[in-house]
Amino acid sequence: MTALTAAGALVFTGLSLGETRRQVEIAERGQVTDRFNRAIDHFASTDELVKLGGIHELDSIARESPRDRAAVTAILAASVRKHRALVGKPCGYDGIDTETHTVLTVLSGLEAGRAVDLRHTCLNLLLLPGARFRCVQLQGSALRGATLIDADLTGAYLVGANFSEPTLPSDHPQGAVLSRARLAGAQLNRARLAHAHLDKADLTQANLSGAVLTGANLSGATLHGADLSGANLTGAVLSGADLSGASITGTVFPAADLTRDDAIRAGAVESPPGKPADRC
Repeated sequence: MTALTAAGALVFTGLSLGETRRQVEIAERGQVTDRFNRAIDHFASTDELVKLGGIHELDSIARESPRDRAAVTAILAASVRKHRALVGKPCGYDGIDTETHTVLTVLSGLEAGRAVDLRHTCLNLLLLPGARFRCVQLQGSALRGATLIDADLTGAYLVGANFSEPTLPSDHPQGAVLSRARLAGAQLNRARLAHAHLDKADLTQANLSGAVLTGANLSGATLHGADLSGANLTGAVLSGADLSGASITGTVFPAADLTRDDAIRAGAVESPPGKPADRC
């Protein structure tokens, strides 16, 4: 009897502890939900300081509660798409407003990959060096004059993105600045990168087919296995660039800096490269 009583006591204790843990988890979840609702209310405020506080509250929740990270990412990205939509609104050079810059900084820190949906947004003159936006969706977005030095855009979706403009403010470098950016496996087909600064950028296996790279600085860039078919490199600087395994079918090269024969001698090929590795 004594052994049975002891066993029963152990079972009862185990069940009690399990129930206690469940109640604690419910209470903690309730606290997170309350925090989340307050943060959303603050983010929706018309008061700029309260709104910024709401953004940072959402950031804190996403970091502390992984189960809420996707929801926070979706809300913040949607706010940028609504506030900075390309359709029906002018996309000028007024710079990025404080709210959008704060949201993008938070999204960069969360590193949420392709869940960061910033397609068809106006992000001209974005200043976010060192941003971490692996696999971000920026298809068709305007990033004219953006400064993304040392940014991690590995596997980013940038199909048709516009980084170039014939005229920029006089106090800004001509073309976007992507020096030393990591763009391995990025989808940059049909992207406009005229006069872009891509010196020492990592474009390993990037898709640059049909991209406009006229006057771009690609000195020291890694283009190993990249797809440059149909790209326009007129006037581009390619000194020290690694073109081994790159596809140059239909590529227009700068006559003075690098000819097609020079590219082939450097290891570029006329046939398309193999399918890039999925980095997302």
